[in-house]
Amino acid sequence: TKFGMRHQPSGRSLVRRGPIGPVPWGCALPCEYILSQQVINESQPSASVHFVGMQDLTRPPANAFGASRRAQAPRGGGTARALTRGTAADNGHAVPPAWKGKVLRVRGPRQSRTSSGFFVYVMWVLNAIDYALTHGLEYCIFVDGTNNPYWSEVRHPHPGANWWEDYFELEERRSCFGIAEKHVLEFSEGHYPAKSYRYGIQVEAAGWAVYLRPEALKTFPNGDCVPECGTYAWYVQMRARGALLVQEHLRVSIGIERIANRFWQQHNLSSSTRVLGAHLRGTDKVWGVKIGPRHYFAYFDRWLRAYRNDGRIYIATDDARWLELIESWRTLSGHPPHVVQWREVERSAKNAFLDAAAGDPYKKGEDVLVDMLLLSRCNFLLKSTTNVAEMAIYFSRGGALSNRSFDFEVADHPTAESLGFP
Repeated sequence: TKFGMRHQPSGRSLVRRGPIGPVPWGCALPCEYILSQQVINESQPSASVHFVGMQDLTRPPANAFGASRRAQAPRGGGTARALTRGTAADNGHAVPPAWKGKVLRVRGPRQSRTSSGFFVYVMWVLNAIDYALTHGLEYCIFVDGTNNPYWSEVRHPHPGANWWEDYFELEERRSCFGIAEKHVLEFSEGHYPAKSYRYGIQVEAAGWAVYLRPEALKTFPNGDCVPECGTYAWYVQMRARGALLVQEHLRVSIGIERIANRFWQQHNLSSSTRVLGAHLRGTDKVWGVKIGPRHYFAYFDRWLRAYRNDGRIYIATDDARWLELIESWRTLSGHPPHVVQWREVERSAKNAFLDAAAGDPYKKGEDVLVDMLLLSRCNFLLKSTTNVAEMAIYFSRGGALSNRSFDFEVADHPTAESLGFP
């Protein structure tokens, strides 16, 4: 499918664009807001929906860290079947008459500058795209620098630039420039008040309502969740939806893809090698628990023994101390240096990605995107519950890593062996 073309609403002409001018900072008449209550009313809550907050994810789940798991991998074709099911929701809601012919202008979250990692912005946009598709709306993307920790004032000395285009290709028809405000819809915005939007949201924040509703695409259990939230079956469904949305609506910028390609080629990670990807989130881990390198070492040894001369390991981590532990393991195990690879990026003993004083804001976003792309190319992925690793699954070819990955934090996860790990 050609990038971004499959879900164009049939029979709908694109909004006529006027002279190119700056995109307004916010939505003012005749632009129309989508309000929180509209989103809440559509989500059709049931008594089984529950709110998942940070306090619910601070302890390891039962059977975590490689303990016995009885569940087995789904039979072949599970991802393909789920991807097919993911299209059934399209055009699932009636469009209010006042919305017809309008374009949803997608922005990013506006909150505390150090509140969100890079892929929160990506998931925000994906959920907004999903909302547009299920309402038969066209959409455009314009993410500005408001409280954005990845906004580079060196790259953008003047306001009015689209931060999204720093990292992603944007089709001309998805640009918000030149669309008259009378044709524009936007989610009402505000700071998320750290509680379920359904149970007493205090400010207008329809964007957060879309992001946290039970039907939202989620990379881990957060916001309002259905009972199966966080189970392996739930992750398979989320990954199918995410892979489909990424395949048809996102493309990383050509320049960033070239960086990933160059690293892959320079380190001889060709089709003849078998590459194990490992994502270890340390200093900037907020949700769930930290899974340290020692939980990975046995898997590393098994992979390199199984594939001998062709085995490689690609490491993606934010934590400099964990890289030291991995290098010590490699040396003590007698593995040659070239079989364990990682990129030289900004790392520290604290959260480098959300520390505004640490490094170039743009480069931090570039680094995490390149790491994600490299993980997405691996033959198997070891991970904890993180946005980066889940996004690597979404970006893997056809979502293949959904059934070729192992998450230490998912209690009912099939064994790595049942998913093809040697």
